[in-house]
Amino acid sequence: MISLSVIIATFNSEKTLRRTLDSLLDQQISTFECVVVDGGSNDETIHIIKEYEPKFKTGKISFEWLSEPDGGIYDAWNKGLKLVTGDWISFLGSDDIYLPDALTQYQESIISLPKENAPHLLYSNVDYVKGKVKIMTIDGVWSWKKFQRYMCIAHVGSFITDCILLSMDILIPIIKFVAITNCCLGQKVN
Repeated sequence: MISLSVIIATFNSEKTLRRTLDSLLDQQISTFECVVVDGGSNDETIHIIKEYEPKFKTGKISFEWLSEPDGGIYDAWNKGLKLVTGDWISFLGSDDIYLPDALTQYQESIISLPKENAPHLLYSNVDYVKGKVKIMTIDGVWSWKKFQRYMCIAHVGSFITDCILLSMDILIPIIKFVAITNCCLGQKVN
């Protein structure tokens, strides 16, 4: 069985975190884990995390969290990578959401991948919305030329295999998603 892990980095995220966590609870599957890494928030973020912990347990969704000072979002993501157990890992912003069938679609797509020479990165379209207005769509259409000019893949719309992250010794103090993506995709480009 394919296992998915979602890492959420938070810091003073009281205004957006409930919506993010609700989007995970609204998924059609429960066969994933959620790890929240908080950077030592001094607002209501920790209270919200504690409030949602039993909701995840009721939904039979693995949920783990920690709160301690960190060096920012990439440091938090690295701490999360040390805690997850899934085969495929995604980084969800504390102000991002998944549509209700997103994890089902990712899981089905992963299951349908070829067994030999399977890719280590799966990504989808992402809508960037401010308020209720769609600002732009990151279309996820891959082209090396396009990727060299600008980021056409968003972390919130991507899952990366644990083996590629760990084999690249990715757990370094600062790692940017574009570097991860560049390494993953660069392996497939001639």
